[in-house]
Amino acid sequence: MVERDGLKTVTFENRALALGLAVEHLMTKPAFARLPFGHWARILTGQIRRGHYFFIVAGNRVVGFCGWALASEAQAEAWMTNHPDAAKIEGSAGDCIVLNAWSADTPEVHRLLLDELRIRGRGNRLLYAKRDYKDGRTRPLRLKLDGSVDAHALKALGHQGA
Repeated sequence: MVERDGLKTVTFENRALALGLAVEHLMTKPAFARLPFGHWARILTGQIRRGHYFFIVAGNRVVGFCGWALASEAQAEAWMTNHPDAAKIEGSAGDCIVLNAWSADTPEVHRLLLDELRIRGRGNRLLYAKRDYKDGRTRPLRLKLDGSVDAHALKALGHQGA
């Protein structure tokens, strides 16, 4: 858990609480609010069931959320290109991170999300993500996770005095 400037990362043992908080936080974000409920509920439920998520909280208020799945490179590429095989991703195994939920209310929250993801993502080979824009455009991201990510993770851990 990273903690900085009144912000901290949190996961919850109570999965129902975590799912409710994720829905409550993300439903106000345009990129998530327009997604079909059943599809999005399956994604969030899977992330939380596997423990592939965390919140950023300020006091008792959620100000950020990150969720992902693990996948093989072939599965991650299917997800990136919206191939029908992407629906078969279970999310619990693989050396690639498919980052499919990211919400940060402020730049400070964004930096803390990034630091925590670096810590949790150590040992993986690639990170896949997509950024959806209001005008319908999507920007894909493929990032090789090498030793520099580990160095950033260790720096983030050191920042909190761990």
